[in-house]
Amino acid sequence: MFLIKRILTVSLAVIGSLVSIILFAIINAVAHTNLTGGQIVLYGLITGIVLGILSGYLLINYIIRKARKFIFNRFGNVIQRFGFLRRI
Repeated sequence: MFLIKRILTVSLAVIGSLVSIILFAIINAVAHTNLTGGQIVLYGLITGIVLGILSGYLLINYIIRKARKFIFNRFGNVIQRFGFLRRI
């Protein structure tokens, strides 16, 4: 699970950075904010990494909640027989 979390977080951070750089470039062109290319890349990387880590965290929590719900729905009767497994 640790490896899956890291892979999802890193991939979402990279994708978020690329999207942020493109969005900053479009905003710079449309709004004429006069940012240089280096500033666009820097701000895009920072924003993308932060948003990628945040979205990775939210995605992992969503997947874990869905997995728990699926397990409880499928194996609810079996889990109730074993009292020590109810804390999962």
